[in-house]
Amino acid sequence: MRGLIFGLTLLTSVASAQSVTLTCEPKAASVELGGRVEVTLVLTNTGDASLELPILEDDRRLCSLDLQLDDGPTVVWEKIRGELRNDGFLALKDDFPKVTLKPGESTSAVMAFPALAVGTYTITGHYGRNRDWSEVPGFAAEPPPPLAPVSAQADPVKVTVTPDAEGNDALAVRIVTTHGPMRAELFTDGPTLGTALHFADLIQYGAYKQGVFSPNFYDGLIFHRAMPGFMIQGGDPKRDGSGGPGYMIPAEIPDPLPEGLTHTQGTLSMARSGHPDSAGSQFYVTVADRKDLDGRYTAFGRLTHGLDVAVTISQVERVEQGPKNEKSRPVEPVVMDSVRLVPFKK
Repeated sequence: MRGLIFGLTLLTSVASAQSVTLTCEPKAASVELGGRVEVTLVLTNTGDASLELPILEDDRRLCSLDLQLDDGPTVVWEKIRGELRNDGFLALKDDFPKVTLKPGESTSAVMAFPALAVGTYTITGHYGRNRDWSEVPGFAAEPPPPLAPVSAQADPVKVTVTPDAEGNDALAVRIVTTHGPMRAELFTDGPTLGTALHFADLIQYGAYKQGVFSPNFYDGLIFHRAMPGFMIQGGDPKRDGSGGPGYMIPAEIPDPLPEGLTHTQGTLSMARSGHPDSAGSQFYVTVADRKDLDGRYTAFGRLTHGLDVAVTISQVERVEQGPKNEKSRPVEPVVMDSVRLVPFKK
């Protein structure tokens, strides 16, 4: 499945006091580890007049999901369509196609995320979510107007992720580079689950690279930045630190920060621009303890094997790059030949 699936369906639902209702319908009540959890959001016009609405796109101000794995914290599965302006504010995408719904008609979209860890997901769908933008960095001065004239929240649904046929109950990430393999476990039981899911989604499903949809998104990308005693950074389809998958994701930095999310040696964390919510596909791996990064970047995993590979990459011969002439670009490209999710037993 590539992207969202749209369609118009005539429903025979009972009219409500609201002008629209939203339902969230799971494709299956249970999914095996390594599969995909899919839900269909159905927005129905239950009023007496036609409505012109933006389509059900996976955008922060249109369609998003609240996710809770077992009794863990609730995180948000959402994508931010837009770009970072020079003044540090996010310029959000506003020109989404629209659909006209007559009374009783509906429009639908499928949203999906990786079945990354065993447990029960409680999923709540939203359309046209109206946020308190004063609490969102970069929007205190000029909160964006709502995209949709209406908003709706679906009743929660549950989907259970079960162990695979071999009894594995979690997925790790294996990164095979030109300097050797690394393996990392992702944080799925804490407040950065959303980031871990987005990272896994790029591996499992893919995204657009330079205008072309690419499954196994990270395959063939490079570590374009290497700094001894600090970190290695990669995941940019433009290979120069300026690219991403075509969307951004929200920062997940709780305050106070749990000890397990500190930037110890071997931490996987999302790279970003100046705005906290500007991460996309670029990530870095620390090769030393860097507590100075705590509270500024979203840590979502940690190496369990191959730390020596990360250290070796950080020490390769480098040349200057960027406006600050930072000596961090490897002379010989350090390629991610293969990045995959691999099952294991916790």
